[in-house]
Amino acid sequence: MSARLDTVLPFARELDRPGRALASKVIKLSNTTAADATARLASVWAARDGANGTEQPAPKVVPLSDGGQVMLVAEAELLESAVEILRAVDTSSESITELYPIEGFELGEVAALVQDAVAPTGGVENGGWRLVEDSLTRALIITTSAENQRRVQEVMDRLSSIPDEERRPARTFVIQNRSVTEVADILADLINTGLVGGTRTAAPDETAADTASDLLLTVDEGSNTIFASATSPVLDQIERLLPALDVRLPQVQVEVMLVSLSESQSRDLGVELQKLLDDAGTLVGLSSLFGLGSPAITATDPLIGGAGSSVVVLDPGDFSVVVRALESVNDGRTLSMPKVLVNNNEDATIDSVLQQPFISTNAGDTISTTSFGGFEDAGTQVTVTPQIAAGDHLVLRYSINLSSFVGDSASPEAPPPRQQNSISSVATIPDGFTVVVGGIELQTEGYGEDRLPVLGRIPLVGNLFKSTSKSSSRQRFFAFIRATTLRDSGFEELKYLSEAAVEETGIDDGWPKVQPRVIR
Repeated sequence: MSARLDTVLPFARELDRPGRALASKVIKLSNTTAADATARLASVWAARDGANGTEQPAPKVVPLSDGGQVMLVAEAELLESAVEILRAVDTSSESITELYPIEGFELGEVAALVQDAVAPTGGVENGGWRLVEDSLTRALIITTSAENQRRVQEVMDRLSSIPDEERRPARTFVIQNRSVTEVADILADLINTGLVGGTRTAAPDETAADTASDLLLTVDEGSNTIFASATSPVLDQIERLLPALDVRLPQVQVEVMLVSLSESQSRDLGVELQKLLDDAGTLVGLSSLFGLGSPAITATDPLIGGAGSSVVVLDPGDFSVVVRALESVNDGRTLSMPKVLVNNNEDATIDSVLQQPFISTNAGDTISTTSFGGFEDAGTQVTVTPQIAAGDHLVLRYSINLSSFVGDSASPEAPPPRQQNSISSVATIPDGFTVVVGGIELQTEGYGEDRLPVLGRIPLVGNLFKSTSKSSSRQRFFAFIRATTLRDSGFEELKYLSEAAVEETGIDDGWPKVQPRVIR
């Protein structure tokens, strides 16, 4: 309707500005006109910017035609503050609106003091008094008569006369979810960098650390409390930071499965020949020996020792033939499955180590002594640090060491030989899935042949004059990790994951046992 255009168009122009998130609210004025309210609002807003040292866009007041209502338009984060100021200036023409910056004291405490000391009886209801706490600029906006404004100024002058060292308020902050020392260290870093409390210019006899804000922090680990003493703006800044710092960190259950597979196969085949010749009393012995049996095989002991299949053809005192065939096949698997529960961004370590002692020998000019030389460790060592990322992923820093003794030591003074497999990296893994994060594979093949010169090279017949061995081995090491994020505030996920282990070990989980009962 054409009658509404004069109202709608100014409002639309205020909203249609680039780069600003504007909001609006309809306010009903009870004691003043829209023009007077607009002028008073602009005056208080200018004084507010001067006290704060900044220049923020002033709100606009668009008159509406319905019974003294106005449309207040301001930036979204400033709207509520503008509404409070507009309501404060909505008083009779005898009232005056003043802004009082507060420094060195708690804003709420000063407001309560002024309210008790100056506020007239009847307060807001009779239009003689309005007080607004502006937390953005730490100022009091008071609308009242000139006489009351004079009394408020007297209170402010008395507060200003208090020395700075005596007006440092103190607060206590109870830390509920994290280590109080850790939170205090974070605040100390923010103070030293000037992000909290600001910095000041250093005097000639001061160091860089002395230029930080005069904030004092004291930690009581018994009650998990931080005691802070500083100016009120700094304490307010800390109070706004603590909700972001003091949060319960999600937990991560990390399961590591280490699998070591070994396969080996060897094949040995050899033939030994012996012949004794007697030529007119001259004995000539011919032999092709490779260590398969005893050179002195007799009729009373025709069998030979050792593993594998052996064939002996013996004509005592004349000749002997020994055939040995052996094939060895080995398959092995070693499985290690450590599990640990750790907070987000915290280190967790699992050690399952076998310690093998060894001795130490000290040789002197006349005597040598032996003593305990120490331990050699072998086993499983796992270190993980999970970091919960977006999209149900985890950034995992891990270090895995799997070692084992592989034989006896060469001497009592030396530790036994040890094989060690190590994997260390940083990876992003899906939440709740088992994934392989590393592996080592080692393959070995060997072929050996012992033979008589020349004769061993003859095709087919040469097999009677040689011993062959063939071996192959394969070792594989895999590391699997499954990380599960536990976010439930009631730890229901942790209880569920623990049920299987509780049942396996047969311990009491603390829950009451419900037994069926017949009700007659």
